[in-house]
Amino acid sequence: MWTLLVLAACAPTPEVKSVFVVVAARDLNVGVPIGEQDVFGMKMDVRYVPDDVFLDPTAVLGRVPSARILANEPIRGRRLADADLQRMVEGLVPRDKQVVTLPLEPTVAIEPVAGRDVVDVWQLAGAERTRVLERVTFLRIDARVVALTLTDPEAATLTAAGREATFVVVPSDAAPIEFTPPAP
Repeated sequence: MWTLLVLAACAPTPEVKSVFVVVAARDLNVGVPIGEQDVFGMKMDVRYVPDDVFLDPTAVLGRVPSARILANEPIRGRRLADADLQRMVEGLVPRDKQVVTLPLEPTVAIEPVAGRDVVDVWQLAGAERTRVLERVTFLRIDARVVALTLTDPEAATLTAAGREATFVVVPSDAAPIEFTPPAP
């Protein structure tokens, strides 16, 4: 009796290709421009890199998150404010001001009107609510995200309030508002 022995051809394991992707060095909050200290490059298997992940760190510098980006999370295009719209809006802003985008508080029923109304910026920290800026002008509302025009001192006040903070915008003359707790 014969025993048939089949030997499988041993093919070399295919080389896994990787690429460096741009990753958040810390939690990045909505509306706070991304700086050099906020990002780093991380090597990632190309099979797991989503289509809209940035590979060039210079492409995200100065951009603002439209949604919170967590530390060590690859930075994706859909999580940043539209770059063309951001540049167009910034072109309308006087030299002594800058544009920062923040979400409109979800419980606000009536949206403010750009050019007519003003808004307040609130910092949310657990159950604590603190008004950071009052009666700030804004340019637009896009999908309940407000583009604010801030002076350098106002932007510094916002930055000093903390990178880890959650901010929302409320019309200045709005009736008392029950803030929505921040998403986990």
